[in-house]
Amino acid sequence: MVVGDLRNLTGQPVLDESLEQAFRISLEQSRYVNVLSDLKVRDTLALMKREPEATLDRETASEIALRDGARAVILPTVAEVGGRVRVSAEVIDPHTQTTVYAESADGVGAGSALASIDDVTGELREKLGEAISSIQQTSSPLPEVSTPNLDALKAYALGNRNRAQGKDRDALGFYQRAVELDPKFALAWLAKGQMYGKLGDLPASRREMEQANALRSRLSAREQYLLDANLAIFGPVEPQLQRWRQMIQTYPDSHAAQFGLAQQGMFYANEYAGGLAPAKAASVPQYERRAHAVYLQGMLNLGLERYADAERAFKDADAGNPKFRTRMYDQIYPAAVKRDWARVDSMMALRKGSGVASDDLSLPYHRMLFAIDRGDWSAAAEAAQAASMQARKVEPLIAGRGAMLRADALDAIGERASKAELESRLQSRLADIREHRSELQAAFPNYDDLLALQVGYIAARIGSRPMLERVLAQVDAAKIVGYPLMTDMREVLLAESDRLAGKPGQAVARLKALSTGADASFPVHVALLRAARAADDEGTARQQADWVATHRGRAYVEMGLDYLTSMLNVADSTLALLDQAELSQEEGASDAVARSRRAFDAAWPRKGWTPSIARRVDALDRASDKAKGAGSR
Repeated sequence: MVVGDLRNLTGQPVLDESLEQAFRISLEQSRYVNVLSDLKVRDTLALMKREPEATLDRETASEIALRDGARAVILPTVAEVGGRVRVSAEVIDPHTQTTVYAESADGVGAGSALASIDDVTGELREKLGEAISSIQQTSSPLPEVSTPNLDALKAYALGNRNRAQGKDRDALGFYQRAVELDPKFALAWLAKGQMYGKLGDLPASRREMEQANALRSRLSAREQYLLDANLAIFGPVEPQLQRWRQMIQTYPDSHAAQFGLAQQGMFYANEYAGGLAPAKAASVPQYERRAHAVYLQGMLNLGLERYADAERAFKDADAGNPKFRTRMYDQIYPAAVKRDWARVDSMMALRKGSGVASDDLSLPYHRMLFAIDRGDWSAAAEAAQAASMQARKVEPLIAGRGAMLRADALDAIGERASKAELESRLQSRLADIREHRSELQAAFPNYDDLLALQVGYIAARIGSRPMLERVLAQVDAAKIVGYPLMTDMREVLLAESDRLAGKPGQAVARLKALSTGADASFPVHVALLRAARAADDEGTARQQADWVATHRGRAYVEMGLDYLTSMLNVADSTLALLDQAELSQEEGASDAVARSRRAFDAAWPRKGWTPSIARRVDALDRASDKAKGAGSR
């Protein structure tokens, strides 16, 4: 349904936004009625070439309803009649713009309006076909699930309006004003938590969510589901996903829940195929984040190596939200996967950022990522330095530490620092994590372990078993149970330790069963490839080399441990071509060696070869020359 602008005939301005917001809150308690969000309405107004502040009268609201597939329009009115305050609402057929029916309720004084709205929306919901038992089960009085303070309700409504217009900081200010006016306004605390999360301030997001949770009895049943799902993000993965599933079972048309299930499943559990259905369910015209849901389909298809489907989804998302052309980066991945660097460069030239500092950390990160994939270590280092400086300035606790570790990883794979220097750096990083453990855990449970695992993966990269053992001793294995990508990484580090200790067969055994699952992380396959080669298990090594070389979509899109693994993944997808050539050389398959060498040379020109890569290529060439010489004799 579309809720039109409130006609306020009382002369009391405080009732303007506050009662319109109250209508939305009251109606949204229903499992039967979905209200088109203010953000979606403003987007549709833009497509209609109307101003964002255009009045949602009978005609305009009806046109929006027809465009977005809403079945009805509600036009609310508040007026003074005979010394009493009357709240009324008409239900409009958007096709004919005629009133189907109307309801009203009277009360004494402006404060009576909220109770009147409850009466009116209850009658409307019943006439719309909702069972009385459902209304009674899902509904609580508006003052209890919002606020009895009309000024606070107006501030909250203005926060939502600014949020819909992309004015995040202004929205946050209005939400703050709402909780100052009514400290028990749980919805405003929840909105503050969501806004801080969007701005990248996880400690503040969690703090505000916990405050909302302390006031959960003042939330509607639907909003309690939403709060629980948001709070679950700070815990193990399966309960997160279960919260969204529960919300979907109760509110099947909750597009936010469908989107949350698909997004969280992909980010934290590598659920790509399983995420497509809920992502599609969220990709409907009525959802204000439809473009984001379609974009998510693109990311999921990338993870499934369906590049054409991914590109179609990204184009569709662009059409629905032109801002994506300058703010989002995953849509460049299909070109990068195919190593179409001319197209990547032209698309990156259009990226101007959003103006939100925390969001714009993605720009230097992606410059680094694409530079790594083409073997341009100087450009990658320049981008990594910019990313570290920006991250430390924006949010040093989490973003700053993550960016510094990514710079360390770059120096490891690009061989820009000695093993001794990197070991010294990693030792300092590990000590810093221990020192700030309580702060990191307050921001996000197990974040200290996540950072430590990153240190371990870099240590494995440079072949430092002592550093690996320190990391494994510091990571609490019991605490990371329930976090699939973290437990995967711990298994990877244990296997790498075995390999470096001269027990590659043991490493293969540890990883082989893990690698068969569709949700196994990219580093599992990479570590298994290294272990199998060390164990002379040519069959397993060949299988894993082929997997790593051909799953470039996964290499890019897999979130892993806060994006650190992505940069290693894309490098490994190219190095796997060299593994293929070496394995073919061992098999005496000269044609296959030549094919893999050509693919590797095209991916990483000689100027991008590190010393260790140059040694491997030289060894291949010597072996090939020797084989040719033997053949000629």
